[in-house]
Amino acid sequence: MRRFIFAVLAWCGSGLLGCSGQGAGGFSAAKEYVTVTSDGWALSVLRYRPAGPDDSAPAVVLCHGLGYNGRFWDLATEVSLARYLSDAGYDVWVPSLRGAGWSTKPPLSRLRQLFLRGDLLTAGGVFSSAGRGVLKINWTVDDHVRHDVPAILELVRKESGREKLYWIGHSMGGMILAGHLAGRGGDDRLAGFVALGVPVFVIPPRSAPLEQIASARGAVEISNIVVSTNLPSILGQIAGARLATPIDVLFYNRANVTDDVIRRLSAWGTEDISPGQLAQLIDMVRDGNFHSIDGKTDYTAGLEKIGVPALFVAGTVDNLATVAAVKQLYARWGAAEKQFALFGAVNGHRGDYGHDDLVIGRHARSEVFPLIRRWLDQRSGKPLLRLKLLPPAKK
Repeated sequence: MRRFIFAVLAWCGSGLLGCSGQGAGGFSAAKEYVTVTSDGWALSVLRYRPAGPDDSAPAVVLCHGLGYNGRFWDLATEVSLARYLSDAGYDVWVPSLRGAGWSTKPPLSRLRQLFLRGDLLTAGGVFSSAGRGVLKINWTVDDHVRHDVPAILELVRKESGREKLYWIGHSMGGMILAGHLAGRGGDDRLAGFVALGVPVFVIPPRSAPLEQIASARGAVEISNIVVSTNLPSILGQIAGARLATPIDVLFYNRANVTDDVIRRLSAWGTEDISPGQLAQLIDMVRDGNFHSIDGKTDYTAGLEKIGVPALFVAGTVDNLATVAAVKQLYARWGAAEKQFALFGAVNGHRGDYGHDDLVIGRHARSEVFPLIRRWLDQRSGKPLLRLKLLPPAKK
């Protein structure tokens, strides 16, 4: 019984393997596009065009992870990678995957978010063009790999007019791109990949919260069906980063993320997790590698054949995508042009970075974002631009 209670409370304090959403201010700066996947789900994609706009601007996709939506990339100006790259001259595209944001999501998810959280933003969504998808109540990470990624790539290629684009994925948002590439060795539409805290391996020893999730699987899955991420969202809006649960360390270093950003993420960026998504990610924790839900496809088997240039970024205190796990992905990646970067005090940074901190941490804009931009600039041939410096994040 104690293990059941811990699993429920731990689940309520997080949103397993979560990775990212977008702030209210982003709607005034972005234009929405809708694309329909091959299996009938409508995906909402926001476009942040650089000043001008410049039709030659390189296109960049920012893809969120499990339990979040596209708002993760624009929660506030000081942690907005979407605005940062757009200001630097990039044509930025921010999708919400199926079941998230304004993309197709089951009616039950909409009702729970509306009545439990009063969330008109994420309770909305695309109902047209999605006759098949809107009636479904479950989906897996495989669906993101096989249907969402190709639809997003084709939309951005077509609408931007660019034959090649860059994909920046955080956590599951990078896992699904790796899964897409592993089965084919590459994609002619991709010029490069930035992997922020991407775990396609779980290297022992597992952290205590991951051990609890794996060992109390039934309780975790039941609590996900009953409350999903709505209760933690309510508590997060009230308590911000002061909300303490045993599983918080999976997602951020509490000293490196402001209360205000946690509240914004809780209010705008959190989504229900489908039973299929959760089952597949727990399977990965248990088995040690990313594979299809039926076990027939090992998404890590073809990593050595991938020729897409890549930047792999890890945080020193990331308990989900551990340093060892990200290094393993880096070592297995087949491209000759690849780079690994570690953010933490050991390398002279102003804090130790957790999982979400790589994007929403209080120092991410001054430490992580410039590295991403330099990497993109070097490959796109863009001249360096001066960006407006912001004051340090509030405590």
